[in-house]
Amino acid sequence: MAGDSCCCRTFDWGGKPAGTEKVYGNVTTYVTGHTSNKAVLVVHDLLGWEYVNLRLLADHYAREVGATVFIPDFFHGSKLAKGDVLSDDFDKDELDSFLKKNSPEKSVSEALPLAENIRKKYKRLGAVGFGYGGWVVFMLGRKGAVDCASVAYPLFMEGYKHDEYKAPLQILAPEQDSEYTVELKKLTFDSFIRSNLDFQYLNFPDTTHGSLAYDDPENRTERQSLVRAKIAVVRWLREFLVEKEIDVGKPSTSTSLSCV
Repeated sequence: MAGDSCCCRTFDWGGKPAGTEKVYGNVTTYVTGHTSNKAVLVVHDLLGWEYVNLRLLADHYAREVGATVFIPDFFHGSKLAKGDVLSDDFDKDELDSFLKKNSPEKSVSEALPLAENIRKKYKRLGAVGFGYGGWVVFMLGRKGAVDCASVAYPLFMEGYKHDEYKAPLQILAPEQDSEYTVELKKLTFDSFIRSNLDFQYLNFPDTTHGSLAYDDPENRTERQSLVRAKIAVVRWLREFLVEKEIDVGKPSTSTSLSCV
């Protein structure tokens, strides 16, 4: 499969995003890829839609899945300081004020009609969410707005109900995560293994919250994990956006059996 080729087992470190910025559904959006029947909606984390690694990941999804990929700016131009996000060193009042203005519920209310508009043009739609965006993508899957979902290190999972979920779900979980705790991971896992849905849970040893999208030049393990996570997402998207209809062949009409 194309997603397993050697060129797909890398990440374009330090690359320049290949897409363009457009207004899509009244939301400024990074768009990359040009296919006409498959689309992927990527929902950013607290670093926002302009973070270079996120756009480079979107470029990889577009090339390796063969899809048009959208990253809307659900923060509408407002930003948190990159250094504060990467170091997890927030002023509590500043963060509370930012999330009050840019609540995940507000982003869901914008993501749902956006997904509906995308589906009018594209036959199949997947969604990928990181951190803040992970919760948004959970909600898109719960409402059946996408054909498959992939979520990495989600926030706001305390009290989240996993019932009535409607889309195949992939979880990318850093081993060490103070937000998506062991207890919350176990709740997700136990809930979905009892569901009648395709479910994949991937644990990434020796990684921390955010490391599956951020890059640390000094941490080889986390950089390798980012590439592994990218490969896993590409395979997941290809399975449900590209290869959903599998040709199992026709039964043989021969009644004889032979052994070698």
